[in-house]
Amino acid sequence: MQTGSMLSLLLAVVWLFAAPSSGFCPHKCVCDDVSRSASCSAGAKLDVVPITLNPNIETLALAGNRIKTVDASMHFYTKLKKADFSNNQ
Repeated sequence: MQTGSMLSLLLAVVWLFAAPSSGFCPHKCVCDDVSRSASCSAGAKLDVVPITLNPNIETLALAGNRIKTVDASMHFYTKLKKADFSNNQ
């Protein structure tokens, strides 16, 4: 492998591991990495707690969805301080 290619590969690996830990915001949800919040209210029609959100969220609003149980998916959000599950099935 050429020196330039090796350096490019090394920089790419460093960038991947140094990137901030933002997640994927599901359709019809509003996520804010700065305030560390995610809101997936009634229009999202979620059946389960999403596991793709930023793992550093502190506030999670899932009111008015179709979520029946809150299970192991919550272990992804170790910094969570406030969660709203009101008006779910």
